[in-house]
Amino acid sequence: MTPKKPRIDEIKDLLNRYSYEYYTLDKPSVSDAVYDSLMDELKKIESDHPELITVDSPTQRVGNKLLDGFQKVKHVRRMVSLNDVFNKSEVEAWIERTDKLIPGQRHEFFTDIKMDGLACALIYVDGVLFQAVTRGDSFVGEDVTNNVRTIKNVPLRLREAAGFENFLHGRTEIRGEIVMLKRDFEELNEKQKSLGLPTFANPRNLAAGTIRQLDPALVAARPLHFRGYDVIRDDSSEVPTNSFAYEALTALGISRNQQASVFDNLSDVMKFVDDGEVDDKIVCVPADDRNNGNAYKTLSDLPQQLIKQIEFHFNHYKDLKKAGTTKVESWGDVEEAKQVIKESIERWNKQA
Repeated sequence: MTPKKPRIDEIKDLLNRYSYEYYTLDKPSVSDAVYDSLMDELKKIESDHPELITVDSPTQRVGNKLLDGFQKVKHVRRMVSLNDVFNKSEVEAWIERTDKLIPGQRHEFFTDIKMDGLACALIYVDGVLFQAVTRGDSFVGEDVTNNVRTIKNVPLRLREAAGFENFLHGRTEIRGEIVMLKRDFEELNEKQKSLGLPTFANPRNLAAGTIRQLDPALVAARPLHFRGYDVIRDDSSEVPTNSFAYEALTALGISRNQQASVFDNLSDVMKFVDDGEVDDKIVCVPADDRNNGNAYKTLSDLPQQLIKQIEFHFNHYKDLKKAGTTKVESWGDVEEAKQVIKESIERWNKQA
């Protein structure tokens, strides 16, 4: 007797919902035992009735080994990488160049944490995962679909959500990074040590190397994660801003960084660096200094030797606690100092 199809659909819906709560929202509503019980029930039904198996079933993550390597795939839209900057002055120079190209535009900065892994594009057709392609040379990547299907937080079918129904029709491309979190990397290396096996060098290389394994079962055994950062549709007007793209990622069941923020000034952008752990210091001089005749009006009035001494102090004053944890990134002017003081007072008043 063939079971009623609604029960198998009910189980799939529950498993997909629990995965969404666990991986995307980080708010699991059921225990692992409940999830495993449902998965076992689904496997039993599909084993007894293989005609009910679908490509987006939660049981269909691990496929067969690849015998002929990875096929090359041309990106529909070039998959570019980010340019690096290392200090505030480089960001300011970029803003200046942008202002020349697009004069009179209001500044708005979308910020997120850069994940260090392997860039990958997930391609969904009518809401179902169709293909996963690495960045490659930005024009042509490799088809790693079988391996990416094993990553537990990659949905095999996009989640239905009010206001985002159009993303379940036609082609929706999700771009992001395949990573291994540091805690998982450390646990994996501890396991390697206990087995007398060589340890891995770093999470980034391990994530990239794992995705290029020919055996999906090996990939499934390693704790990889996908973090989305962009959504692409054939009609670009469907994704008007980065903020909207991030809303769509969450709605569709794609994990993304929750720290992403929008700022309208560079000062706040710099404070976002290193999880917001920017510790501003204010250099003050006497308002009535008879020794120098009130010569210090701006930063440029300070002796260069004094500036170097101040930088050296703050670059090393925590060395006894943990060397290398502090670094002077940049200096601001009087107006920026006033803004920092104002914001500090506002934060204090909110806490009081």
